[in-house]
Amino acid sequence: MALGFGLFTYLFLLLFQPFGGQAIQDKVVVLAGFGLSVTGCLTFSYLILPKLVPQWFRPASWQIKNEVLFLVFNLLLTSVANYYYNLSVDDIGISRHSLFGFVGITSAVGFFPILIMLFLVELLLSRSNGQLAFDNNRDLIVRIKQPEEGKLLQPLEGVPVDNGPPQRLTINGEGSKTRPFEILVQDFLYAVSDGNYMTFYYLDKTREAIKSHLVRITIKDALDQTKGIESVYRCHKSYLVNLIQAKRFEGNARSMYIVLRQQQKQVPVSRSLVAELKDRLAGLA
Repeated sequence: MALGFGLFTYLFLLLFQPFGGQAIQDKVVVLAGFGLSVTGCLTFSYLILPKLVPQWFRPASWQIKNEVLFLVFNLLLTSVANYYYNLSVDDIGISRHSLFGFVGITSAVGFFPILIMLFLVELLLSRSNGQLAFDNNRDLIVRIKQPEEGKLLQPLEGVPVDNGPPQRLTINGEGSKTRPFEILVQDFLYAVSDGNYMTFYYLDKTREAIKSHLVRITIKDALDQTKGIESVYRCHKSYLVNLIQAKRFEGNARSMYIVLRQQQKQVPVSRSLVAELKDRLAGLA
């Protein structure tokens, strides 16, 4: 990629000769230096820099803001390199631009390559998360518990049914006067944390409508109270989800989601937890 962008820069400057390039006497050699400068900067950014500061380039924490900052860094690094290369060239026809001038020049020349690079990065990330979602869908083997009325829920295709006694989920909120929140595990959908409170979403008795219940409890305490329930999983810093209710996984360039069978609700999954999630799904088999 670095070589491709360097070659693009060289050919662009050689063919169109912008920014006073017409006056350069030895165009082939001088302009090739700018291409090599771009190649060197991008090689440093994409091959060496990730080894120097690996914590910045962790896939689990990489977001669109990281991509924007990284592109700005590359723009400034390339501008500085081109500026000093420009000063070192001994050609009476070459223009002497300021450092700020080279930032503008580099931005103008690199506008379309940057757009192409953003598109390629988004495409690669989308395919990567899409493949992770496909792999998790393949591993989605869930036990389906028996309802109280004795009627079995319709299992997913190829999913074994466990007709054991129904398991209950009990959450004890903070405060001595707070009544425990208790439902069947199979009726629990997901819970969202907001500071010291959590909202639990679950199916009503008809299993057709979704209800919610607010409990004063942290997500850490809620997770401690559900340790014995294998299907309850913390998939995100703010979400608990019931894997029994998982229908499929979806992924795009930036995120991965668990899609629930009820109302197609999308529950976010932290990319740092994808491997752990696959292990949990395997444990449910």
